[in-house]
Amino acid sequence: MDSFHWITNSKKVKEFRVRFDIFDRHKSGIIKVSELISVLQDMGMKISREMIDQMMASIGKLGEDEIHFDEFMMMAARKEVCEDDYGDLKEAFSEFDNGKGFIAERDLRLVMTTMGEKLSDDEVDEMIEEASVENGMIHIDDFISVLLR
Repeated sequence: MDSFHWITNSKKVKEFRVRFDIFDRHKSGIIKVSELISVLQDMGMKISREMIDQMMASIGKLGEDEIHFDEFMMMAARKEVCEDDYGDLKEAFSEFDNGKGFIAERDLRLVMTTMGEKLSDDEVDEMIEEASVENGMIHIDDFISVLLR
């Protein structure tokens, strides 16, 4: 599901509003960034302070201590879409998993250059360089993280 469709889903917007309002004690439409982790975790998302900083940077708010509801909604939508994509990718790569969370570089290259949105060898090389590679085996979770950047 793309982000636009996701955030225009009125059920999701209402869910966001309810969660946000729990922490918006003054009903100002603003919460502290320090409360953002709690809000997102309350929504069932796995989140760290580093991820919050990345999300804040993505909306040009890194270093600020407050966030408005509309900014929160965009960040949460992106995070949830990424988590959905992560699950889909994890499932797709599981067929090639060696049982220890790794995929052979040759298998990964074959998948990435021949299926779905076909990538060039150079594009695959760049992604592989950013992921954890051990003896020709690539850590699937690391590779998925690279794909979702």
